[in-house]
Amino acid sequence: MNFFNPIKVPHEDLEKRICYSPESHSDLILDVIKTLPIHIKLILFACLRLHDQDRKNIKITVDDVVFEYQRLANESRISSLHINKVVETIKELEMLGYLKCRHIRKGSGQIKYISIYQPAEIPKFISVLKEELRKVKVEDIVN
Repeated sequence: MNFFNPIKVPHEDLEKRICYSPESHSDLILDVIKTLPIHIKLILFACLRLHDQDRKNIKITVDDVVFEYQRLANESRISSLHINKVVETIKELEMLGYLKCRHIRKGSGQIKYISIYQPAEIPKFISVLKEELRKVKVEDIVN
């Protein structure tokens, strides 16, 4: 292939080769949720379940998320991660844009409260995560 004379590609094939554009930001987030590792899915699911409950005046803490995650891991017969790894994963989910964390001090990195960036999308995210977690077999997980 010459740089100045590229190979002609039919218009239809070109459209297939270009990545599809999701209809909304929410669709993109749902696609990414499906590709997350199982423990990250469980931690995100724990956060979403805590926020989905009618706890309007109560703020979600790291301890709440760790307790809910460990309960979900036990239900799924998956060994749970250490608390420090769960906190690191919460920070990663914050960087990915799923969670919004309020820190005690900016320099310390300790999380005080956890919230969701898109609270209106919680039911949709929960249904996708439930479907994904149902697909997981314990034999397929390597810890």
